[in-house]
Amino acid sequence: MKKVTIYTLADKRPDFIEPQFESFKKHIKDNYEYVVLNNAISDKKNRDEITKICKKLDIRMIHVIKDKRFNNIDGEKAITFWGSYTNANLACAYPLNWAWKQICEDNKDNIFIIIDSDMFIYKDISFNKEMEGCDASFIIQYRGPHNHRKEMTVTYPWNGICIFDTEKIQNIQSLSWDCGEVKGFKVDVGGGSHFWLEKNKIKIRHISEYAIHNVSEVDQSKIKIEAVLNGNYHYHFVYDTKDKSLSDFYCYEHEWEPEDQILPQYPDNFLETLQKKTLVYYEKFIKNKQTYPNPTFLGLIEFENFKDEIDPFIIHNKAGSGYAGFPKEYGIKKLEFIKKTLSL
Repeated sequence: MKKVTIYTLADKRPDFIEPQFESFKKHIKDNYEYVVLNNAISDKKNRDEITKICKKLDIRMIHVIKDKRFNNIDGEKAITFWGSYTNANLACAYPLNWAWKQICEDNKDNIFIIIDSDMFIYKDISFNKEMEGCDASFIIQYRGPHNHRKEMTVTYPWNGICIFDTEKIQNIQSLSWDCGEVKGFKVDVGGGSHFWLEKNKIKIRHISEYAIHNVSEVDQSKIKIEAVLNGNYHYHFVYDTKDKSLSDFYCYEHEWEPEDQILPQYPDNFLETLQKKTLVYYEKFIKNKQTYPNPTFLGLIEFENFKDEIDPFIIHNKAGSGYAGFPKEYGIKKLEFIKKTLSL
C-alpha cells in the first residue's frame, strides 16, 4: 500500500480547509498526508488565516512564493508588477508549475492527488484500491471537436481532481500546467499538458463530474434541469414528476448535431444514461434538500462506470474562487449545506 499525498491550493476561502480536512479524516482509508499550498500571495489577511488554520489542525503548509522562473505562462505574466495574479487561470497555473517538480520528487514512490480546495470526500475510499491497474485518473478537457465529436484536437487533464501513481509514469516532471492557447484553441489550466499526453501514453481511469447548474419550474408537474458534464458538455432536459418521463433534451454546445457523440470516452448510446444519472443526482442531493438560493451550482464527482448507477466520491462546491460572482451569503449558506450533506 503506497502512501497518498493530497495537495490543495488555498486562497480565497480559508473556511474550506477544515471541512475538507475533516472529510478526508472521515473517509480516506489509505495512509495519507494532506498538504495545503498557501496561494494567497497578495492577500495578507487570507494568507495569515490559512497559516493559522493549518497550524491549528497540524496540516503541513507550503507558502507559494513569487519566482520569476515560473512567471511567464504562454507569453503572459502570471504575477503583475504589483504582486497580484493577473487572472484566475494564472493564479492556479502558476503555483502548480512552481511546486510541480518538488511534488513529483517527493512522491516518486507514492500516489499523489491534486484537488481543488472546494472539493470534499463523500464516501469511504482507498485511492490505492481505486488506482489498481491504471497510471492516472482525472477528468479530461477537450477542445476542437471533429468526426462527430469522437475525436478532439486538444486533450488535457482538468486540474480540479487529478490522481497520479508516480512510480508508473515516466517523465511526469515535464508535464506542464500552462494555460493560454494550444493549437489555436484557448485552454484552461493544464492545457499545456496536451503535448505531454501525446508523447507519454498512460493508462487513464476516467472521472466524471455531473454538475447541476440550475433547476427551474416549467409548470406544476415539470421541471427543467440544466447541467454540465465535465465542464465540456452543457445541456438541459425536462422531467415530468407525474409520469416520470424525460423530454426536450437540448445541448448548448456549438454546432451540436443529434448524432454526435457526447465526449470521446463515452459510448454512442450514453445520452439516455446521462439524463438518468443527472436526474438521480438531482433527486438524491438537491430535491427538497437545498438550503441555499438558486442557482444550484453543485458538482458530484465519480469514477465513471458508464452505467445508470451513481457512486459519487466527491461533492464539489464549485466556483470556490469566486469567479461566478455569487454573493458572500450565498457561499456561506452553500458551505453549510455541504457540511450537512457530509454529516460534518
